[in-house]
Amino acid sequence: MTLYSPKWLLCLIGVLLFIVFLFWDRKKRKEKFSFFAKEVMWFKIAPELDFSARIKKGLFLSLAFIFFILALARPQWGSHEENIPLTGLDIIVALDVSNSMYVEDQVFSRLKLAKHFIKSMLTRLSGDRVGVVAFAGSSYLACPLTTDLDYVLEIIETLSPESITNQGTQIKTALEISSQALSRAAEDNTLLKEKGIFSKVLILISDGENYEDGAEGIASHLKTEGISFFVFGIGTQNGAPIPIRDEAGFLKGYKKDRQNHTIISKFSPDFLHQLAKNAGGKYWTLSINEAELEEFLAEIKTLSRGNYGEKKYLVYEERYQIPLVLGIIFLLLELSLAMRKTTRLLMFLLFFINSLGNAATPVETYLENEQGVRAYKKGEMEEAKQKFNAAQARDPESLELKYNQSVMEAAQGNLEKAAKGFSEVAEQAKQKRNQNLSEKSFFNLGELHQKKGDVNGALQAYLQGIDTTKQTKNEKLEKDIRKNIELLQMAKKQQQEQNQEQNKEQDKKQKQDQKQSPNKTPNKNDDQKKEDSKNNKNEDKKKDEEPKAKDFKHDKMNKEDAERVMAELAEREKKLHNAKKHVGKQTNLEKDW
Repeated sequence: MTLYSPKWLLCLIGVLLFIVFLFWDRKKRKEKFSFFAKEVMWFKIAPELDFSARIKKGLFLSLAFIFFILALARPQWGSHEENIPLTGLDIIVALDVSNSMYVEDQVFSRLKLAKHFIKSMLTRLSGDRVGVVAFAGSSYLACPLTTDLDYVLEIIETLSPESITNQGTQIKTALEISSQALSRAAEDNTLLKEKGIFSKVLILISDGENYEDGAEGIASHLKTEGISFFVFGIGTQNGAPIPIRDEAGFLKGYKKDRQNHTIISKFSPDFLHQLAKNAGGKYWTLSINEAELEEFLAEIKTLSRGNYGEKKYLVYEERYQIPLVLGIIFLLLELSLAMRKTTRLLMFLLFFINSLGNAATPVETYLENEQGVRAYKKGEMEEAKQKFNAAQARDPESLELKYNQSVMEAAQGNLEKAAKGFSEVAEQAKQKRNQNLSEKSFFNLGELHQKKGDVNGALQAYLQGIDTTKQTKNEKLEKDIRKNIELLQMAKKQQQEQNQEQNKEQDKKQKQDQKQSPNKTPNKNDDQKKEDSKNNKNEDKKKDEEPKAKDFKHDKMNKEDAERVMAELAEREKKLHNAKKHVGKQTNLEKDW
């Protein structure tokens, strides 16, 4: 057995991973269900409970996909032979490999340009037989007619002026050998001979320098032989010297004649054009972009193609139908195993348990907490406190229950205890990455500090709350925190102004008292009053300076940033944003290309 497309078998890896997931999912579902009830009670609560139901459906579905994948891989066994007729043209390429083809009067040498054109042509042919004749001072059949175009390409690569020792350019001989090769191939093919169909093409590629007469007569004879003749000229009429290179390809000099003059090889398009005209063919001058190739292919498409033989192919029998039918059967079996009602109930319970919180508290704890929340909303504080305490006693590690307990303490006026609870919940929730609970705790902690008059403590809690809301993208809560910060700033500013006004009034009153009794000698009481006044001034001064002197610490902000927040939070964010922009400052490079 063979597989026509074995790459589809890679999809089996996905099916195996799906099967592994089914067993992992059953294990996780059992773990979640264990939070609801003990394992010994499962079948008493749900007698028809079956954790393997989903695995059964999954295995049937997996088997269906396995057979579908095998069908896509197209298994084949058994074979038979088929005869396919071969139709096409007989094409001979006569390539000039004289020394003048080394001339580099274009971007490439003439020979390189000719070889590239032949390669481009061969990639566009299909079903044709191609042969090659190399010529210079003499000619020979380098490659007989064959359908193996890869072999033709290999022969083309090996051709060079070194392939023929007798140098010069004799186009007449090349046309004769090419014509003989085409005629001999037609005579050997009995099918073509019986039908009188001779689909023969001769392609001449040369720079047109010819040193033998009689080529025009041979070209006229091609027409009578029924050979389609196409000529491609290479080079420029200005010409260029013929380079001489060593074995490594380095230039040693240029070819010279007997008078020691450098030979300039010139392109002769008129001669080549006359050859094409005598044979009733067409002529093109090869360009670097090879635009002539499309016109040539369009010409040979109009030619009649002969049937020059048959080729036997071994055809394998397709057997994809078998795994396809098996896949459909297993798919129908999977669809017949519908999810039962008990399974739906189980999934609902698992979802319900999972939604109770990240700690997966027992059902009793959840019910106690819900009763406490309802009592709190009704204003029944004592009952709410009892329910919260009972719930926390069942699950003391639950952060949600600690949070509710702190809310309860705050409602009853126990600000210190509530602040401590919110602080612990905020830090622990932050460590456990429960950002929603953390941001609410920081907000409530800030409000408690604000009620107690602890401005710095409130600011610190609010700033931590802002950091958390940026992670959760809770814009509403962030907006509320910023409003509270603004209110704190305004209250602090008003307090400072009131202190300054009180100090001014007190100083003014003291000056008036001194004017009313200028001759009164100071006594101990006066000294005591002055000292008290001085102490009051110092205390007021300390109060004014206290916000500036006290260090403000935050794990994500330095002292300078905190002072900016105290002044104006929006300005702080703007400066931080500008500071980030300076990181990508451009540097001068030595080169700009």
